[in-house]
Amino acid sequence: MKILIVSGFLGAGKTTFIKELIKHTRENIVVMENEMGDTTLDSQAISSAGGAEVYDFMEGCVCCNMKDSFATSLLAVENTLSPDYVVVEPTGAAMLGNIIENVRKICYERISLLPSIAIVTPHSFAANMTEFGGVLTDQISNAETIVFSKLDRADAAETADVADKIRRMNRSAKIISEPYGTLSDEWWHSLLSDEKRDGNRGFTAGRHSEFDELEELSYRRIYFRSEADLIIFANDALYGRLGDVVRIKGVVRAGTEWMSVNLADSVYEISGAPEGVDVSQCVIIGKKLDKSAVERHFVVIPELKPRTGYGLKDF
Repeated sequence: MKILIVSGFLGAGKTTFIKELIKHTRENIVVMENEMGDTTLDSQAISSAGGAEVYDFMEGCVCCNMKDSFATSLLAVENTLSPDYVVVEPTGAAMLGNIIENVRKICYERISLLPSIAIVTPHSFAANMTEFGGVLTDQISNAETIVFSKLDRADAAETADVADKIRRMNRSAKIISEPYGTLSDEWWHSLLSDEKRDGNRGFTAGRHSEFDELEELSYRRIYFRSEADLIIFANDALYGRLGDVVRIKGVVRAGTEWMSVNLADSVYEISGAPEGVDVSQCVIIGKKLDKSAVERHFVVIPELKPRTGYGLKDF
């Protein structure tokens, strides 16, 4: 069993990248998701794409307080499912160096660690380095491949400048600065290869110094009275009226429609939800979050017994 860790800061696009990896390689892959908050949004996104089994680790981080149970779970997956590959998607707050150090302890002839990947968004690189430089530096320094995401938001000069800064942080990493969606199947398969460019390279374990103040608010069964109310909620988050919001991801009911809401890198996007969604989930991550201001935007629908005879229209 080969283990591939795909790290990246909050909102960098790790889940989207993993979906593409599964689509291009079509290998026997198990995905282990570590999400901030009590949601299963990323695992649902991967499951809906097909081609991989997904397991969740919630309400904890696999690089620190859940590292022992995470290592045990990897061994259990190898013993029970025996997949060819396990792709690990840690939370954006995770220190890659810590995860690598932890996984190395369980590597033996049947379990090996593939060269790790860090997803980086050039457009938000400077802002994230200013506020969360410790964790971003850890992810970049310990990755063996750096993949740029959301390149439509950065011009060529900005992308080249970020690539230059990353080369100074990690001289041995390979930097993919072109849209990964255009790359060949051969490139995607190379990510699942045992080849290591620097087999003797050391890894640096880090601490969550910048994330000591990060909070998260998780909600299920929430209802926005209209799509306009959902837009106002996202707009208030973007402009600091709910606290210093770093990330929002959710699938919620707004009026009569199911909608997806995502906020990352100072941009929010609202779109139609995937088919089959029937329960709202939403997580808000940031600093000094104003819980009362957040909850003014929606109502929480209680668990209803079958005989109550009322539903969404009554809220």
